[in-house]
Amino acid sequence: MHHVHVKIVIRADQQTVFQAISDHEKFLNRPEVKCQLIKEGSDSINGCGAIREVTLSWGTFQEEVTVFQAPNHFEYKIRSFSNTQGESGSFQHDRGWLDFSSENEGTQIDWHTRFEIPSPMGQSIIEWLAGWRTQRMFMKLLHQVKTKLEDSPIVDTIAGLF
Repeated sequence: MHHVHVKIVIRADQQTVFQAISDHEKFLNRPEVKCQLIKEGSDSINGCGAIREVTLSWGTFQEEVTVFQAPNHFEYKIRSFSNTQGESGSFQHDRGWLDFSSENEGTQIDWHTRFEIPSPMGQSIIEWLAGWRTQRMFMKLLHQVKTKLEDSPIVDTIAGLF
């Protein structure tokens, strides 16, 4: 299994950061990523049991939120993947998870995902490339939220209290 881990600190309170990132449609809708909520969660719209469809330039994932512990943690599992031609891909996802913790400067986010891509062409190379691409995408998404939240006048007021 290939493991991707990214970490970032956002200068905003933990509840605000958790809400921004766990709102799947707002967080994951960018020019390079589209997200549609297919099924609402049982405890909240984006909570446990929520199913989202995430579309990238190279394929579409259906993900299910499997654990939702606001404002500290949530987990998801990719249930299916298809390429741009609609063909199912050979992709096994162990799980993805995000941990949120208060830091002096705001909120630290640790985002992890574990996956395997079976391939006769050399599994480790393909997984490494997919991991590298995934890591870059995670960081880009988190930096966009960081910029938005840290430029907010409300967040600046809250951050001044730390």
